[in-house]
Amino acid sequence: MTDISDCRCIACGGALAADGREASPDDILAERYRCTACGKTYDEVWGVPFFLEYDRDDFTGLVEIAANAGDKSPYTPAGLDYLLDLIAGYHAAADKPAFLAATDATHAPWIPVRYPEFAETERLIGGEPWAGKKVLDVGAGLGFDAYRHVRAGAQVTAVEHSPVLTREGRRTLPMIRWFGGAAHALPFADASFDAVVANAAVHHFRDIPGAMDEMLRVLRPGGVLITTGDPYRADRDGEDVELAVFNAHPDVLLGVNEQIPRFCDIVRTLVDVGDCIDVQIFTQNLVGELTLKGREKIPELREWRFADRTMLANMSGSLAMKIRLKRATGRPARRQKAPGLLRAATVASWMESQSEAMAKLAAWAPPEVVNRPFPGAQPDRFELLNGWQAPTNTQWRQAYRRARWYLKRAAHETAASFEIRASHARRFEFLLNGAKAGEIEVEGDVWRSVDLSLSSLPAEATFALELRMIDPPDGFENGLFQVRRRKLSAKAVAALPIATRMRRRLAHMLYPRNGRDSELERHRALATFGDHSYAGEAGAIRTLVEKLRLKDGYAIDIAASDGVTQSCTLPLFRDGGWRGLAVEYDPNKFAKLAYAYAAFPQVALAKCKVSPENIVALLGAHGSPLEPDFVNLDIDSYDLFVMKAMLEGGYRPKLVSMEINEKLPPPLYFTVLFDEKHVWREDHFFGCSATAASETVKPFGYVLAQLNYNNAMFVEASLAAEAGIDDLPIGAAYASGYRDRADRAIVFPWNRNVDKALDLPPDEAMSFFNEHFRDYAGRYELHISKSA
Repeated sequence: MTDISDCRCIACGGALAADGREASPDDILAERYRCTACGKTYDEVWGVPFFLEYDRDDFTGLVEIAANAGDKSPYTPAGLDYLLDLIAGYHAAADKPAFLAATDATHAPWIPVRYPEFAETERLIGGEPWAGKKVLDVGAGLGFDAYRHVRAGAQVTAVEHSPVLTREGRRTLPMIRWFGGAAHALPFADASFDAVVANAAVHHFRDIPGAMDEMLRVLRPGGVLITTGDPYRADRDGEDVELAVFNAHPDVLLGVNEQIPRFCDIVRTLVDVGDCIDVQIFTQNLVGELTLKGREKIPELREWRFADRTMLANMSGSLAMKIRLKRATGRPARRQKAPGLLRAATVASWMESQSEAMAKLAAWAPPEVVNRPFPGAQPDRFELLNGWQAPTNTQWRQAYRRARWYLKRAAHETAASFEIRASHARRFEFLLNGAKAGEIEVEGDVWRSVDLSLSSLPAEATFALELRMIDPPDGFENGLFQVRRRKLSAKAVAALPIATRMRRRLAHMLYPRNGRDSELERHRALATFGDHSYAGEAGAIRTLVEKLRLKDGYAIDIAASDGVTQSCTLPLFRDGGWRGLAVEYDPNKFAKLAYAYAAFPQVALAKCKVSPENIVALLGAHGSPLEPDFVNLDIDSYDLFVMKAMLEGGYRPKLVSMEINEKLPPPLYFTVLFDEKHVWREDHFFGCSATAASETVKPFGYVLAQLNYNNAMFVEASLAAEAGIDDLPIGAAYASGYRDRADRAIVFPWNRNVDKALDLPPDEAMSFFNEHFRDYAGRYELHISKSA
């Protein structure tokens, strides 16, 4: 467990104590720590104590965290040793161009980017003896710079406000003591550290004077506070100067929460406690009024006295400082002022799924950022961070790579519409609360209309609508696009079309080059004739369609694969002219699907990983009717939960074909549990048993019409009664549809090693599969159903 003996409650300053629960680095433990004075509780997130609560002012930072929820640290100690040795070698090299020329192409461009901060830190640390010293790194990120102090022999503590970054930092650099906290209310007692460092972090702090106050408070007299790599602007320059810089800053437009603070905001606390400190200031790329003669520029690292601050306040550039604490400032510890609205454990629990995180955070958006006028008239920092460049007094607004709105719809507003264009042909996808809602391709400088259904989203609830360029090319200008005429309305929405030529171009972009053209053409030719479904599934579906008298229908094919191989919907789209939606996640399969379905423009395509969390939003975004004629589900995974989510979301298909795991006979109830990261390994562990499928679907008003090998087919009860289709008992359906089929061993030869379970009593069959699935313990549900 992390040592918290030097920590304090940020509400009252009292001591903290941990409870006795055991935990692993994968656990999120709410209320793990308690203040012994005021009783306030704090959480432990993935092995890291989090002594903070997020408030309304943290919203933008939380969106940035959510957008990078799945990021992993690229660092290891060995890798960091190599990189730090490399940059140290560059620092010592007499011929730096020659050193770069001799460095591998992977890391050569990296060196000049990281070197200025390295050089600043080298100069500021100077002869400071780090060995054995307690060093605090504030705003530590993934720990790259904190590890540098570990190498120097320091005992390093890192504090960071992002649970995603602390998780990765602790995982890769466990020798560092990690905490979640805010710079303006550090969770440490007075005089806890020999040194405090903030590398390229001060300009990210929400309250810079407060953070400077706190960093000096936790420093021991005689210790040093070192800051490096922070941009600043002249005191006379307003926020418009900052916004103008960020208007073409790729990182800011992609959501990195940067700012260019005024010089006075950085040094305000230092001025207030000036008699307690000695200050050295260093600048780079300094521009401004050095003399009355006019403007000058100083590009190199240069040292200034603190007494020069009046002159520096008229300049702009990059700032570093070394502050020696002569004696304690005597200023009280800062407390978290605003009431906490979100616990760290709550936020962390959302971060396994970007779609869930975006949906949850959208509901928490401050009112002033919701339903803002578009394209707007004034530049705005929040909109910059969400991808929008400043408005230009036109009817459209420009964005970089991706842009986001926070919107709230009235009950009658069931659709969002807008127009989009780019200078060259580009593909875009659209996300509602992080779930993919559609995709489109635009031609160069041609406006394309987009309509998205909002019917799956609750009225009067804030949601995030994101526009994202797929596979954006290199270069800032190439990542720009324009949007106009955004509105919410009661418009009925059809599925987004992708024209024939666009589908073929899309296929060529996604499919591997070797033999691509001939393979795609062969695949397209196969789509024009024949039944390619497995074990006659398409024929069984066709028979039920005819009995139910379904004509000119709408079909939804979830996990459509390449649209041809083993497809039971292809004949409906090809021969029956049905409309519908085909969804596939694998890029190669989707490429072949897009190419073959160029002949079926009435079928919308979505490249998306389906989950129970996004299925309703996905169908709604594509305008799928609530009563589609046919749904086919075959994702080889947590199928049961996707089907249940769709039915609970109000969808009532007339006919359903759902893949089952045919190996597990009734009365075994089996299902793979929902895990967004689950991938089928092409073994026997997938999907759900016939019993589980039947017990999940039938309560929503369905009968089991047929079981065809590994597919259970359900029909809406009233339609089944009209067509004379009986509700089959699960045991009888399984026997006639799989177990007693004469050709079963020929059609499913790979099941031979588990076929013995068909003849075992239920309890022995259950034991057999528990043993067979022992490597998946905890990832499935298996029991004997009493109703089967």
